[in-house]
Amino acid sequence: MKVLFASQAIDGHFNPMTGLAMRLKERGHDVRWYTGPVFTAKLRDLGIPLLPFTRAIEHRAGNLTELYPERARLKGPRAIGFDGEKVFASNITNFFEDISGIRADFPFDVAVVDATMFVHRLLSHLLGTPVINFVAVPNTPPMASRYPGRDG
Repeated sequence: MKVLFASQAIDGHFNPMTGLAMRLKERGHDVRWYTGPVFTAKLRDLGIPLLPFTRAIEHRAGNLTELYPERARLKGPRAIGFDGEKVFASNITNFFEDISGIRADFPFDVAVVDATMFVHRLLSHLLGTPVINFVAVPNTPPMASRYPGRDG
């Protein structure tokens, strides 16, 4: 099976996906990864081909102020809203166009996509591609003290 992984070029989005990618690769699947060039060396070490962003902007924790100097003046909800627009929403079309182009050369059977790329429905509905939404947030059980025990 041909599997395309797609993630933001941010460690906390990329790294949690590598275990699944390696497991699929070890089982003989053709795995490739669409992300920013910042992960060239990591993907080379994993033996997974990089399909780099072409239209999409590579947002990283270390380059946001360089890309958006006005961001440094923002705090609280304004900073969160700014990041939501610039880092996440503004790249959706770019992600879709890049991945559509990739599909012409690498007709993947399924895409495993970072939840924060927000391109899942476009891939599914417009390309007819099965998509797995990868959420890189640990599920922590609720605090036990919030719930009464069996006896009480």
